[in-house]
Amino acid sequence: MKLEKMMHKLLYVCLGGTTLSGLHRLLGGKRWELISNPDLPVNGNFSGAAINLKILDDAYTFMHELFHGYQAFQEVTATWNGATANLEVEAQIAKVMFMLNSRDAGEFSKNWEELGKKNIDTNFRTMTNALNYKGILLEPEFQAQFNSYFKTMGQFYERTDPYNYVWDDSRTLRENMKNIQYLAKDC
Repeated sequence: MKLEKMMHKLLYVCLGGTTLSGLHRLLGGKRWELISNPDLPVNGNFSGAAINLKILDDAYTFMHELFHGYQAFQEVTATWNGATANLEVEAQIAKVMFMLNSRDAGEFSKNWEELGKKNIDTNFRTMTNALNYKGILLEPEFQAQFNSYFKTMGQFYERTDPYNYVWDDSRTLRENMKNIQYLAKDC
């Protein structure tokens, strides 16, 4: 029942449904697994063709890891391992956009609390408030500020265990947001 509720929530929000169908398309008929692992040191992870979740009914973490799955097959050839901090920030933004559109107040506040523990919730709130539901900046003059927030968030993941991701300075804002914008274009 938990899995059904989580899938229903995922498919209810356009970005969730397009992420799921986008990953399915990229896998080209190959299967992927959803694994419940309460011993994970983080809420979830994506590796190869498996999504591991600490709590099986957390649709927001599922969306986040599903988005990493899409990124992994869209951006890098093997798995998410070794990808950049830029992709982590984009996946966090996708998760927050999904949260904002899912209208589930209890889960929403729980996830904001989780981000708040990392002292990054203010940046994500500011960033997502500057975007429309397709991941496009509402006001182009905010591009420099958005880029600054994006890089600040990337640096958080670059220097924080267990992440230690690498920041790619060569990526433009368009490149940093291309997966969200592609998946949300018809929402």
